[in-house]
Amino acid sequence: MDRKLNKWYAGPVAGAAFLLTSTAALSADLAVTPVIEYSPSWSGFYAGAFVGWGWSNDDADTTGTSGFQSLGSTIVPGSLSLDDNGFNGGITAGYNMQSGGWVYGLEGDISYLDYDEADSFTGVAVLGTRLNTRAEREMKFFGTFRGRLGYAPSDRFLLFATGGLAFGQVNYSASVTGVDAPTLVWSGSEDEFKFGWTLGGGGEYKATENISIKLDGLYYDLADSSVTASGNAAVRAVGALNGIDYQSETDNTGFLARIGVNYQF
Repeated sequence: MDRKLNKWYAGPVAGAAFLLTSTAALSADLAVTPVIEYSPSWSGFYAGAFVGWGWSNDDADTTGTSGFQSLGSTIVPGSLSLDDNGFNGGITAGYNMQSGGWVYGLEGDISYLDYDEADSFTGVAVLGTRLNTRAEREMKFFGTFRGRLGYAPSDRFLLFATGGLAFGQVNYSASVTGVDAPTLVWSGSEDEFKFGWTLGGGGEYKATENISIKLDGLYYDLADSSVTASGNAAVRAVGALNGIDYQSETDNTGFLARIGVNYQF
């Protein structure tokens, strides 16, 4: 009878002893195995991509010759609205250096900017026709090259200010058309690569040792666009209109809000 009981208990007792021994060994291993942590540094090269939204609140101002200016705002408007907003997305790259909590470096980006806005005005009749005045601005390419100065209050967070060069391709056009005399047309356009400046700031968070998430905002101011809309042959044939051209200009300013992901090499 005792031998049967010994056989009955021998298996469970041996299993329990093995489990306790294994647990103790595992605990010992955990006690001596160090927890590996990294201390993120912002120094080095990085590259990434971003998306965002842009806003522009500019007007197309009539600066035309004295002939057009003298007609008055009921015939030719003093300004047309070119307020616009649209998608912005592109790629960025830069280099940081860190000294204590201070981080400084250079950053550049190139992006697509979806601006295409037009406005028009039809005034009261003059010389037998109403005049339709129109201005349009299109901007699809935008970039910056900036310095950055920031402070990292912790290993993972960076707050920064930034500023420098801004550039972009701007297509601006203006026209005046005789509504009741459609052969009378003044037209002109300018498609130029513009340079200006930008200022902004933002914050960045290190999600891993190499990957960070960035939020930033930029205000930019590119060179003005100015267009002379010259009269066609039908305009030149009218003595009272010969030599009278229409001129229009606009600021090229706006604000960009963006979110991006960077990889630090």
